Amino acid sequence: MKRWAIALVAFSLGGCSTDGPITDQVGNVYPRECRGDLSWMDAPFHDVSREWLAERTAKFGGSPGDRILGVTFARHSFVIDETLTGWHRDDAIRHERCHVLVGNWHG
Repeated sequence: MKRWAIALVAFSLGGCSTDGPITDQVGNVYPRECRGDLSWMDAPFHDVSREWLAERTAKFGGSPGDRILGVTFARHSFVIDETLTGWHRDDAIRHERCHVLVGNWHG
């Protein structure tokens, strides 16, 4: 019984460490692995123009008019829209780091 109680407390405290946002700026729900601090992730990234993102989206089957904020490459590196600032930029970086960490996690 004591082991069970210790495991329950450890599990509860572990769940508290996910202090990041639940959803991204467009409403996708982050997986649990992506809600904590992801700044430790060593995935290289660059800022690119909105036009470059639109061309890539059209080339690879995105819907016309979609606003793409970033793209991840083979769960290794990513690019984000150079016009993003503040929390929008921070969230786009978290979103793409989440793809590096867990792969394709949203619709």
